[in-house]
Amino acid sequence: MTATTTTSEDFLERIRGLRSDQRQSVSEVMREVRAGYFGTATDTELDVAMDDMFDDVIETLDAQGASSKDTNHIGRMSEGYPLLGLGASGTRKTSTFARMIHRRKEFEGFNYEPHLNKSALIVVKAPSPCTLRVLGSTIARAMGLPPCDHLKENEVWDHVIENIPIRKVRFVHIDEFQHVMENRNVVDIAKIGNAMKRLVQTPEHPVWLLITGMPEVGVVFEGDTQLWRRKSYVLFEELTFERDAGLCLGMVEFFASKRAGLSLDEMTISENVHRLMHAALFRLGIAIDIVVKAIRVALKAGTGELKVEHFGTAYRAFAGCPDTANPFLAPGDFTQIEVDKYLTRLLEHQKSGSGAKATGEAK
Repeated sequence: MTATTTTSEDFLERIRGLRSDQRQSVSEVMREVRAGYFGTATDTELDVAMDDMFDDVIETLDAQGASSKDTNHIGRMSEGYPLLGLGASGTRKTSTFARMIHRRKEFEGFNYEPHLNKSALIVVKAPSPCTLRVLGSTIARAMGLPPCDHLKENEVWDHVIENIPIRKVRFVHIDEFQHVMENRNVVDIAKIGNAMKRLVQTPEHPVWLLITGMPEVGVVFEGDTQLWRRKSYVLFEELTFERDAGLCLGMVEFFASKRAGLSLDEMTISENVHRLMHAALFRLGIAIDIVVKAIRVALKAGTGELKVEHFGTAYRAFAGCPDTANPFLAPGDFTQIEVDKYLTRLLEHQKSGSGAKATGEAK
């Protein structure tokens, strides 16, 4: 055991030893809450898309390995394609893809640590800011290659392409792909598309891409016909109250009732579900975060019921807003409350000399 590991374990044990019985009791329940996963139709859609991708891998590579006397396979290039998981921030793109990766037996042996990864998949998160050279270097490191920061952009990508078959990589998942596109012009966007095309269209060793990010990522893959004709989509849509109120209530029941053992009579009222959806910008991932925070508040209060006031307390803590701008507590038409960036607007109003009041309260 290294000194670093020992120090880290000592630190954790010190924290554990300093906690009260009540805090420990809350954490025991919260462990179950945080370990829960609420699946939706998007998970099923992603599974179907992955079935299609795995079938495509088999069909493509079988055709590629056909006898040289059988020229029928020449009608199709040996190439992979990108599967795009696109949606606004907070719509659960990253967690949905991560869960899929760990569930699919086709990716058995996957590990984020290169020296432990036994699968044909590598996963990277595009840093911010991220040039094309930085992305290539990040992919190289994920394959376990030595740092290549000294190489030029084209040299980095040559290095990646050369080593992908050596490392037996067939799938590359790039998360937060929008970071690669930040402040890029038309020429840069075309270069990004060409780099992706090199991965999927290397005849000797085609690769299949999993790309997750904001909707603007589609520009790269729709700007090149060769990528556009082969790509596939899984869209992570924002919620609507009319369509998804039942889904949202089911999510609350899953975490609060099934995982935490709390009753939730107040949250079965449609207006309160609407308040939650509005507070979460109608994005499922954010709504789940709020529910988890509210459950902690309820458990700390020692109550057996998850109430609207617990949501209000949880929301106030991370949004920094007064009760008049809190969609769970404000009277009147809560749908008129601007729920994001309250502190940013407060600072802007203070700088402009318009007083301490920020827009964000019901209009």
